[in-house]
Order: sequence, then structure tokens, then C-alpha cells
Amino acid sequence: MKLSQVKIRNFRKLSDCTIDFDDTQTIFVGANNSGKTTAMSALRWFLDEPNRFTAQDFTVTLWKSINDIGDKWLDVSNDEEIHIEDWFNIVPSMDVWVKIDSSEKYRVINLLPSLTWNGEKVGARLRFQPKEVKNLYAAYIMAKRNVNAIKEKHGNESIDIYPKNLTDFISHRNNLQTYFELVCYLLDEEQDISEYKESVYEIENPFKKLIKINCIEALREFSDPDGNGDNIIDTLSRQLQEYYKKQVDPRENIRENDYSLLKAIDETNKVFDENLMKSFASIIDELEGFNYPGFQNPKIEIHSYSNPASSIGHDSAVQFIMPGEEGLRIPEKYNGLGYRNLLSMYFKLIQFRESWLHLSDRRTDGKQEIEPIHLVLIEEPEAHLHAQAQQIFIRKAIDGLTNVQFLKDNSQFSTQLIVSTHSTHISNEVNMCCMRYFKRIQKTKDHIPISKVINMRDTFGEDKETERFVTRYLQLMHYDVFFADAIILIEGAAEKILLPQFVRKMELGSRFVSIIEINGSHAFRFKPLIDRLEILTLIISDIDAKGKYTDEAGKPRSKAELPEVGKNQETSNNTLIDWLPQRKMIDELLTLESDKKENAHVRIAYPCSMKIKYKEDTKEIDVYPYTFEDALIFSNIELFRQEKLGNMGAVTTISNLLKSNADLLSFHKKLFDKLENKKITKAELAINLLFAEQFGNLVAPPYIQEGLRWLKSKLD
Repeated sequence: MKLSQVKIRNFRKLSDCTIDFDDTQTIFVGANNSGKTTAMSALRWFLDEPNRFTAQDFTVTLWKSINDIGDKWLDVSNDEEIHIEDWFNIVPSMDVWVKIDSSEKYRVINLLPSLTWNGEKVGARLRFQPKEVKNLYAAYIMAKRNVNAIKEKHGNESIDIYPKNLTDFISHRNNLQTYFELVCYLLDEEQDISEYKESVYEIENPFKKLIKINCIEALREFSDPDGNGDNIIDTLSRQLQEYYKKQVDPRENIRENDYSLLKAIDETNKVFDENLMKSFASIIDELEGFNYPGFQNPKIEIHSYSNPASSIGHDSAVQFIMPGEEGLRIPEKYNGLGYRNLLSMYFKLIQFRESWLHLSDRRTDGKQEIEPIHLVLIEEPEAHLHAQAQQIFIRKAIDGLTNVQFLKDNSQFSTQLIVSTHSTHISNEVNMCCMRYFKRIQKTKDHIPISKVINMRDTFGEDKETERFVTRYLQLMHYDVFFADAIILIEGAAEKILLPQFVRKMELGSRFVSIIEINGSHAFRFKPLIDRLEILTLIISDIDAKGKYTDEAGKPRSKAELPEVGKNQETSNNTLIDWLPQRKMIDELLTLESDKKENAHVRIAYPCSMKIKYKEDTKEIDVYPYTFEDALIFSNIELFRQEKLGNMGAVTTISNLLKSNADLLSFHKKLFDKLENKKITKAELAINLLFAEQFGNLVAPPYIQEGLRWLKSKLD
């Protein structure tokens, strides 16, 4: 049995989203404040802790609808006009679908939609709705009429008095839990539920017996041995003590093999008691001389109590032996925070497993019923962990939850791990198909963001070659695409070095903009991923003009050329041809309108015409750059004319070219030849510019400026 899917509605920023779950582990990724923690909370509230619902869990955009109901109630003459159906599309709800096989029908008999059911999934809708809507109506009307009477008595002064409206009423103290409850309705996968219809029959919440939930929350601290708190990652010593009390302590329920241990403890106590009496003999004599303790002058005795559990609860119970230093041991607290956190979280997973299965619980003797699904939620496990530790944890987490023979022998019990993360190192370790991407969207007129969830499974369809390329590339280079507000795809090393400067100057530094270095001709391979994520994307590409010629054997060939109008040139850049703007001819590309270079969330930027004044005594003429590098040089031509550049490699080479070429066209051709023949390496040029005194004044080429302005306008 597996948790297959949930559909969440009207819960915080998840106004209407569907989340599919992997059979083993599902990873929630996305930018900050995109809804990952909200989804975790929804799973816990609906499936395990409905008493944690608050008015703030209702989607904010629907508060007006709630207040409209309250205003309507003020004009109602009797409660016969009050209907629970008015709340169905306002209150939080979650459709839960569980995947089962035929042998597990007996476990979900109350979820079967019919006696003839023969499907793969059973489901129910959990909705947090008014218990008795007429009781809520009566209580609100009474409170509101009392307020109106008081305000009328005082001349209807414009002051806020509780309750201002219906949301104010249900937010007050325990009103929400008093007047609302979680109600369960049966669903049928064979029926069309697109209009959000369910059976009229309420059923008892079946998931309490089907799903066991454990959670490690994001906002956690690491305690000292004497620390306290509800959400603490304890020392391993303390966790072992608690585990011992619950699962091992022989005093709770003695078994045959525990007798020798208890006998040894008892003998130790007797010896210790004798020593205590000898040590305190003089003090006891003094006390007895004062007629203490009084009544019939009983004798004072001192007895010790050795508790095995308390003996491993101190901060030195767990020690670490230093390699190569025999006999040298250090207490747990002297290890780094990250290492302690790693061990502690992993041990918590083991505790979750043991608690779920009751395998070592002496107080149940294995008789307690086990839920078939163990759902474990971990929020941001990367806290306090360095990169390698994060990778180790995500690789080993599922082992900690399942490494027991009972689960290997009983396949009807399953563990599903759900992790929310901002870590590229964690996302790098998992298959993309188990990722769920949370995306912020703004579709409401009041500009309140909501979220949608995108299943990354089958992103590339049948194109396995592209899937392999993109997946491997991201794993090796960049996986922060899943956490960025926007991404910029660039050509190569020169853009990688210099573009961050241009991004900062455009005042985009406060945004998480991920710059991904990928050869422009291969950028099109990212199209399925970008389209699936719907993430704001700027592609910065070269125009890559090719001219046609015939070789000595009479065969048609092509070679790189400076772009020119009217020369029947074509681009060799597959991104320009197959993605945006889907044009091949250089003439079209050079004259294309700006709006043809973008769609809803993607824009292409490539070199076009630039007006350059080569010398003071010459006119401005049009020049067509081939690459980022020559466009950059033309945009900063005066920087390269400086007399005191010194020995700056590629920068000096370009300066000398400017001095030795009398006209712009000849300079451009010489520059093009040196770039193409790698006599000027692009990375070297960018690095040399970092040393230039005028680096802070470096100007981005016009096409890049235009692209960054577009990006900024979209982000703003």
C-alpha cells in the first residue's frame, strides 16, 4: 500500500494543487516561500493533527468570501437559510488517494466506492468545515449584535471591536476548533471529480489506521545535555536514554533474559548502600541526637537506586575514540554541530521505524496493530550539515527507515520519505523523477502569491538522450535551477566571469538569479525542463553566422563569418533555430522585432546591430558583432584605447589592434580572426578585464542590457 496522490485546496498559499508521491522518496524543491513547508503542514494537519488548524490556514484570498457569508447572515431572518454548502469551496480540504493491490482490500473496506470496485486507488476527501453551521451562525450573530448594540450606545464611533467580521470571529481564541471539524467523504476514481464533487455520505477518517506520520521539522535547535524544547535535535546520549526507556528497560516488563541484569543491579545497590551508611554514619548519629526524625525515633537509612536508563543519559555516555590515539576518548558535545546533527537525525529515523513497527516495544509485545503506510517528513535536513554530509544523509535516510528484516519479509508495509529542501547537494543526489517543484504564481487581483506543484517525472518524454544530457549536466554543474527566482543561460567562460557584474548593475543582486554556463548551441536541450518549470529564463547567445561556399571538390560548405545583411547567411545556433525565435536566416535575426524574441517566460538575447564611432573624426556606422566578446569590446571601446594598460594580455592585444587599424571594418575582421583562431582566448579576455582600473565602469552590450531589463521587469 502506498500514498499515491493528494490534492490540496484552500490551505494557505496552496489554493489548488496536486502532489504525486514516489513509491520510496519524494523531494520538494523550489525557491523560498514557494509552498514546500505549507505542503508538509497540510499533510500533518489533515492526516494526523487536525487540532492544529488555525484561521491563518485558510487561503488569504478567500477571507473576503468568509466575511461575505458573515455579512449575508446579518440579513438572514431565520437559520433555515443557513447552508453548509456555502463553505465547501472556501474551507481547506485535501483529497487523499492510496494505491493498493487486491490482497489489501480488507484494510480499506470502508473506502471502497462499490462492491464491484476493481481499481488501483481508493480515496477520500478530508475537509475542515463547520461542525454544525447553524451553531456557528447563532454564535456569530449573538456576538455581532452585542457589538452593534454597544457601538450604537456610544454614537457608533469608528473603533474596531471584536468581532469586526466573521474571520475575526473564527480567529478568536478557540472558536475555530469549537465550531469546525475535519469531515471525511468517500471518493470514486471512476467518476469525474473535476467539479469537486464527493459522496454525500460521511465516513470515519480511515487514514488514522492506514498512515503513521513522523516528522523532523525545519525550525530545530541542537540541545546541550541540559537543554529543553519541543523541537530539539537532542544529543545522541539523551536519545539513547529515551530509546532505552521505551524499548529496552527491563524494569518496565521483565523477560527471562533480563533476570541476570536485574540481579547484578540489585547486588550493586546493596554494596553501594553499605558504603553510603558508613560514609554518612557520623552525620546520621548527629541527626539522631537531635531527636530527629521524631515519631518513635525510627532509624535513618540511606538507599541508592540504580536506574539503567539514567546511567546513559549524561553527556559523556556516548564517547568517540580518536583514531590512532588508543585510550583517548572525547564526549559527544565536543564534536561539531553538523556531525552531531547528522547522527541525531539518523537515529531519529531509526526511532521512527521502531515506534511504527513496535518490534522492540516491551509494553505491547508486538500485539498493537501496525499502519501499512509509514510517512516520514523531513524539513530542510541540510541545516548545520556541510555538503558531503547532506549527500550522505539523503543516500542513507531511507535505509535508516527500512533496514529491518520485518519489512523485507512483509511487503504489505511500506515506508515513504518526503523531504523538503533548498540544498543543491541533496537534489543532486536524487533522481529528477522524484522531485516536485513548487512554483510561486500571482494570478489574484490583489497580488497575493499562491503556489502550484509541478511533477518532474516524464519532463523529457521519450527523448532519453536529452534527458541524460540535461540531468548529467545539472548534476555536474548546476542544480540550483530548482531554487532560483530566474535563470540565465549563457554561452561560455567569458559571460560566466563578467555577467554577475552586469546583473548587479541592473540591481538584480537581491534576487536569486542562477547563471548557467552552457554552450548556446546546446541551450535548446534545456527547453523541456524550462517549459515544465515555467521559470523565468533569459538566454544569452551568440548569433553564429555562417557563410556558404563551394570547396575545391565542388561540394557546398559553410564557415563562420562576420554577420552581414544581404549575404544569405544562416545561423548554426540550434537554440535560435529550434527554440527562440525559431529563425535560421541572419537577415531575419538581425531585423527581428523585440516581441518576437520572447514568450511567456523565456527571452532570447543575441548580438544585433550596433552604431559605433571608431574615431573622433569618423561617422557612426553599423557593425554586427558575432560573439559576446566583440560586442563587449565595441560597447567599451574607449577602455581598450587607454594608453596605460600595461601588460594585460588579451586586453593589450586588442588595444594594439585598435592602434594599428585605421578603420572599423578592418579592425573587426582582425579581431574576428584572432577570436576564431583562439589567438585571443575568451576566458583570458574576461580575466584580464578584472584587473582593469575601469572595470567598475564596464558596460554590457546593448542586447544583454535589453535582456536584463526584460528580466528585471518580470521579477518586479
